[in-house]
Amino acid sequence: MMEPLNPQLLEPVPAPFWFVELFKVLGFLLHMVPMNLWYAGTILAVAASLRGGTAARFGSRMLAQLPLFIAFGVNFGIVPLLFIQLAYNEAFYPATILMAVFWFSVIVLLTVAYYGVYACAFAVREGRKLAGWKMAAGWCAALGFLVIGFFFAHALSLMGNYPRWKALWLAHNVGGAMTSPHREARPTASSR
Repeated sequence: MMEPLNPQLLEPVPAPFWFVELFKVLGFLLHMVPMNLWYAGTILAVAASLRGGTAARFGSRMLAQLPLFIAFGVNFGIVPLLFIQLAYNEAFYPATILMAVFWFSVIVLLTVAYYGVYACAFAVREGRKLAGWKMAAGWCAALGFLVIGFFFAHALSLMGNYPRWKALWLAHNVGGAMTSPHREARPTASSR
């Protein structure tokens, strides 16, 4: 069972705590609307473009609008992330450092997914059928968004599981530097 966040990890913030929490929650609510549209929308739109008739028209219209939804979702997602970093910095930074390789891969995944959605959107705006590499780009974009969501959920759940931090660090470090959790850690001088 996961323990609640250690109150000793929290430092005073430069604004009233209610203000920080209010804008964190408000920012996340604003982020959720376009985020849900691109999570479900990318999969539905690409799948609908495989079919003909009304489903293909729906898929085309959805794909044409997805770059706008993604832009709004990413910009609204920055707000709660910044307020989490402000209010819970003593928990946020160690948790994301422990999964640094995956955390930094969010930038690459988001860029690739964004370009994949643009490739699909330009194809349908020109009236062409979505096929070949553009169809593959759409599926890769959908998968990329799901993986990004998984990494964020993992980072936020790791924030509250601070008793696990030491065990993760000890199991996956070489000379004090974090390595990938999927590599077998080399024994350190203290573990011999």
